Amino acid sequence: MKVEINEFVSYTEVHGELVLANIETGKYFSIGGIGKIIWDSLVKGEDVQDIIDTLVQRFHADKHAVSKDVQEFLRNLEALKFIIEK
Repeated sequence: MKVEINEFVSYTEVHGELVLANIETGKYFSIGGIGKIIWDSLVKGEDVQDIIDTLVQRFHADKHAVSKDVQEFLRNLEALKFIIEK
């Protein structure tokens, strides 16, 4: 799966966390930790499966659990219109 950042979204880092703002919807979202790692990977244009594989290797985690968590995180971002599935 490939997703892209919505053109109406701007983001900035504040004290180690990212603050996302959708200027079309007026919604804001703050993310840190692994969410920030995922977002940074999306900014680089990485494929979702590559992001999952990287997290599994980096944190020596169960691939099924990581996949489930990443997919849920992305569904939340998509519901808030911060990302769009390609």
